[in-house]
Amino acid sequence: MYLALNPKTNQKIKITDAIRKEAYTCLCSGSPILVKEDKIRVKHFSHKPGADCPSVDGSKMSEWHWQWQELFHTDLREIIIKDPASGQMRRADVLIGNTVIEFQNSPISAEEFDARNEFYTKLGYQVIWMFNMLEPVECRRIRHHFIP
Repeated sequence: MYLALNPKTNQKIKITDAIRKEAYTCLCSGSPILVKEDKIRVKHFSHKPGADCPSVDGSKMSEWHWQWQELFHTDLREIIIKDPASGQMRRADVLIGNTVIEFQNSPISAEEFDARNEFYTKLGYQVIWMFNMLEPVECRRIRHHFIP
């Protein structure tokens, strides 16, 4: 995670502005999170082991994903949307009005793609997906053709 809540100011804070020894909380669950940084991984927020948070799915945000999110104001990024009927929550990459923008760098199953779309649309949001297609095109797994 690259955004958290600073409980002192009650505002979102970017990981680049976070101080290692300060206390921060998860935007989704409100549970305490840690600032982590080492020689292998970039600086990021992390739940404590065993944290019970719907946003903990083991996936890591790529640099490509982060760069796209950085184009938007912090208040528009990583917005928690809750379905009042089911209690289910999802974290939208970007939310502008009633439009959710999802950035997808890693492979995603058709089932997960459909589940996200269904979740947002049943709550009245429209969804825009941005897929990173650079590597598949460069590796010739996807070919593009220009029509004159």
